[in-house]
Amino acid sequence: MSDHRPQKPRVLVCPLNWGLGHASRCIPLIRRLQLAGFEVIVAADGRALKLLQTEFTDITCIRLPGFSPRFSAGAKLTGEMLMWIPALIWHSLLEHRKLASLVDAYKIAVVISDNRFGLFTHKAVSVFITHQIMIKAPRILSFIEPILYRINRFFIQKYDYCWIPDLPGNENLSGDLSHKYPLPLNAHFIGLLSRFSKNNKAGFTMNGPILAVLSGPEPQRTIFEELILKQLDTLNQEAIIIRGIPEHHIHAEFSTRAILLAHMKPEAFSQAIAGSRLVVCRSGYSSLMDMAVLGKKEVLMIPTPGQTEQEYLAARLKAKGWFNVQNQRDFNMGGAILSANKYKGIPLKAGESLLDEQIFLLNRHLEDSAPNR
Repeated sequence: MSDHRPQKPRVLVCPLNWGLGHASRCIPLIRRLQLAGFEVIVAADGRALKLLQTEFTDITCIRLPGFSPRFSAGAKLTGEMLMWIPALIWHSLLEHRKLASLVDAYKIAVVISDNRFGLFTHKAVSVFITHQIMIKAPRILSFIEPILYRINRFFIQKYDYCWIPDLPGNENLSGDLSHKYPLPLNAHFIGLLSRFSKNNKAGFTMNGPILAVLSGPEPQRTIFEELILKQLDTLNQEAIIIRGIPEHHIHAEFSTRAILLAHMKPEAFSQAIAGSRLVVCRSGYSSLMDMAVLGKKEVLMIPTPGQTEQEYLAARLKAKGWFNVQNQRDFNMGGAILSANKYKGIPLKAGESLLDEQIFLLNRHLEDSAPNR
């Protein structure tokens, strides 16, 4: 790399590789950064990197390994995640050291980390993206939530900015996750981030096949896929299954009732969601934002067993009557099809201007500090 500064300020976008949610919500962020005149470089690994490489064929992508533990098949995910905290902190420290060399080599002006705790630096403006200012603990361990909040806040305050993909005020999506405890002083809401556009749903009727969207860490992603295929075999229903494995090059596979796709481009994906009679997916936060932006109501949410964030969000959705929710052990696709029209969906607007405002302020920050960089 040459020593001179690039004409456009360079932004390094680094999503966490736990499922595809963090990477997918970086897609609209990258687009908006490009529109605002930034040059974007992606640093990620695994499926997150492959997704963004597939979506943005003309940008530089760097492999930056993240912390990716493998969980058991049982519903003990919460306990395992708590045991991994020391390893996560250690990996974050290693990641922090690696970042310094990347900033120098690529002349990075801004680093945006989506839930990767070690990617802050004094050599560039640092932004942390999260919808979890607090981390939900299981009910039996709820007394440790204030401790987890303080640990989380400690890392967040290492960054210049914390961007929360949600709306301020009582009408919000994340509930307790970003609205229960006091926000860090560097925190700003940026609205809902979705790779989809609501305009893509125009002209579609909701009588198409069932659409199952798989995501999340293994082995639960595969377990969920097998459950869906088993139930489809007993139902006289056609389905499309988006497997959430963009690293696979096989375009389509076929079972008795389903077409299985490794991945789908956003425009076709949004049309498939809009035209489906029922969407079956995890209650991950990025999925919620996608359904909110598209205005989809016919949705069955199945939280990943033991993942407290998804279980909390699912319970909140059910209490508000926004979506149908089932536990994985009680999964009944037939019943969900019959009750698909009984739910009102998420009545929230995207709040796109909030992100535009923060990108404008980020640009202003760079301009004001240019002589010192």
